[in-house]
Amino acid sequence: MDLIQWRQTLQSRLRSMVRPRDPVGERDASRETAAALREGRRLLEKGEAGAAIAVFEEVLRQSPGKVDAIYWLGQALHQSRDWESSMDVWREYLDQNPQSLEGWNHKGEALLQLGRYKEAENCFNRALSLKPDHPDTLNNLSICFLAEKRYLDALRCGERGLRSSPRDPMLLANIGCALTCLGRFEDALHCFAEARALGHREPTFINNYGVALAKAGKHIAAAEIYREHLDVLDLDDPETVSNLASVLAQAGFHEEARGYFQKAISICPRDVTLLNNLAMSLEASGKLPEALKTYEQALAIRPDHPIVLNNQAVCLEKLRREDEAVEKLSRLLRMNPQNRAAWGTLGSLMVKRGRADMAVRCYNLACGLAHYETGRDILTS
Repeated sequence: MDLIQWRQTLQSRLRSMVRPRDPVGERDASRETAAALREGRRLLEKGEAGAAIAVFEEVLRQSPGKVDAIYWLGQALHQSRDWESSMDVWREYLDQNPQSLEGWNHKGEALLQLGRYKEAENCFNRALSLKPDHPDTLNNLSICFLAEKRYLDALRCGERGLRSSPRDPMLLANIGCALTCLGRFEDALHCFAEARALGHREPTFINNYGVALAKAGKHIAAAEIYREHLDVLDLDDPETVSNLASVLAQAGFHEEARGYFQKAISICPRDVTLLNNLAMSLEASGKLPEALKTYEQALAIRPDHPIVLNNQAVCLEKLRREDEAVEKLSRLLRMNPQNRAAWGTLGSLMVKRGRADMAVRCYNLACGLAHYETGRDILTS
């Protein structure tokens, strides 16, 4: 279970970023141009980015280099998620307005969406050189650090933003994510709860709050967070659905979890992890034949997957097919003799076979108390 890519958070925020003002003004624009700009902005505010882009591009054909048209074209391209074109437009805008905080921030956002994190970071730092406590830019820079897995930097950036905007829910959410990734779950949950109390309901935030609760071992609370916000979650996103299913399974709601696992698998039918998790949920519900069949589906896609092989062996043991379980584990341990989980499972099978001496050796290997080469004879006995 993972935190969702932070670019999704950014995309959601950008959809409502249209500014209610013109940065340059229209005092000197012709009546026709001013009317066209107003129409483009009206379309943009209605969410009709494609139509707005056409209007702004026509203005620029009539008045090349008109800076306010360039600005709004950049905004429209942001809303349409055309990041390459957006980046080019903001570059043109900054050529005329090199001291524009918004220009550097928006160009950084486009670069962030394109995965060009170092360039994005440079743009955000340029914006911060113009206004060091700008909350939107600090929020974007923290997202950039999270995407790069620079969790301490993300935490420090978020905390810096909170000094000037202590009730900014986006900053609190980003800090919560950084703390979750650093293993500081209780601190993370405090930040998530505060952001939620401030009215934050963005889908990625809800998903990450649920993940943090699950990682803190609060599976019932995580399940309730997801259930309460099903109406805002993106249930067409396989990662969100997988996280939801995993949380429900960990909370013991296996029947409900299976429905979501199956939904995620319908989107990603060759995802071995999803198939493994569905099989584990079936196994936990006592549906052993169905679980075994699902493990076999996963292994048909990736025959050497160590976790699935070990779980399949456990399922075979529960079905009293112990010889097959030993064969699966032996195969796994020949490929990877350092697999401690497999040695532990093999040890329990040796106990059932009455081979206490072999069981002790397997458990020693599972605990790392013996050299793995010493276990080779067990696999041939």
